[in-house]
Amino acid sequence: MQDSEAAKILISLLSELKKGGEGTSLPLNLPLVAGIRYVGDQDVYELAGQYYKDGNPLLFTAVFSQLEQDTRKEYLNKAYSEGNTAFFAASVHKLMPDNAILDAYAQKAYKEDSVSFFPS
Repeated sequence: MQDSEAAKILISLLSELKKGGEGTSLPLNLPLVAGIRYVGDQDVYELAGQYYKDGNPLLFTAVFSQLEQDTRKEYLNKAYSEGNTAFFAASVHKLMPDNAILDAYAQKAYKEDSVSFFPS
């Protein structure tokens, strides 16, 4: 792949990511590209499972927003029940601020004195 082709792909990807972050609690304002990983046509659900299993919240959250709502909820349940604050906190930022799932977990964490799941 030529440098100019890679640059065009990266610009396109960053534009898509910026659009996807609009309306979330962490919009993409000043992106820092720390690496690029080619995943080909791998299924986003398989990638999410592998990244969770590998303990890599950075890569996991990169695909989290592409998952269906029910699957997102399953991963949030898993992270919360396992006490996995890194995955939970990183993923919760990919939800819209007025999301019912987010509200339910905020109330649950408050009742269980587990506010560490919600970074300030």
